[in-house]
Amino acid sequence: MSVTKKGELARLASRFRIGGRVDSVARHGSGHIHETWCSHVTTSCGVRRFIHQRINQQVFASPARVMENILRVTEHLREKVLAEGGDPAREVLEVVPTLEGHAFLRTDTGEAWRCYRFIEGSVARDTVRDLRQARQLGRAFGLFVSRL
Repeated sequence: MSVTKKGELARLASRFRIGGRVDSVARHGSGHIHETWCSHVTTSCGVRRFIHQRINQQVFASPARVMENILRVTEHLREKVLAEGGDPAREVLEVVPTLEGHAFLRTDTGEAWRCYRFIEGSVARDTVRDLRQARQLGRAFGLFVSRL
């Protein structure tokens, strides 16, 4: 049985180091590959948001290897952004570990879940709507590749 009820999702979200109380969880985005949810969490610093994804194991059979690669890439990018004087909180995904310190959570039913800090003000699009967005996408991808 999969995690689908909002109460179950809130309990799942609270198994990550989010630093507060989960107030709500709602679907986020269109989820082409992974099922994605956004939680609102009350912390001592105010309300913060987090992204929770159920890793599609039909597409990615080894969540541990996927997350190992994501950690390597994000750590490398964070170092590059800092060296360039950039803001890693805005420019690099931040994997939020489980309470036990793992990069992803394996549920009793075998599902694999990961958590990222939500980058406020960011927008994810499924399609490019105009030439300006295409240019921004090209620049962002070029910067990503050059940093790797």
